[in-house]
Amino acid sequence: MDLADGVNQAMDVIHENVRSSLGGSGEITGDDTTVAGFANGTASTVTSNGGTVPTHDGNTDLIFIKNAGTLVAGGAASAAHTVLVRHDTDTIATLAPGGALVLPQPAGAVLTLATGSGSNHVDTEVLVVGT
Repeated sequence: MDLADGVNQAMDVIHENVRSSLGGSGEITGDDTTVAGFANGTASTVTSNGGTVPTHDGNTDLIFIKNAGTLVAGGAASAAHTVLVRHDTDTIATLAPGGALVLPQPAGAVLTLATGSGSNHVDTEVLVVGT
């Protein structure tokens, strides 16, 4: 909402009818220390060109997927290329550069990545906790 003198301050809102922030207080407490996709603080990126989310199953604690905002070819920053997260042929999310998705306690379904807008493939960070 824009600043309206004497009416309201400028603010970002989800929708006028919500009028609050959204959040949750749940937590995932897994006892599996297995992690796929990162080592020593560095992500092993997956390409948006048909890349597959590392192996996971019904015991997986969470999956985190992020459009790293860089192109696979050359690593240049990209503000225009999106990543599609798919289950089978259904797109379940479109991630803009810097956008991320968290799937808590996902089933063992096969998740793949595809290039959305733009024709260049994008680096995608994928973290699987509890493989």
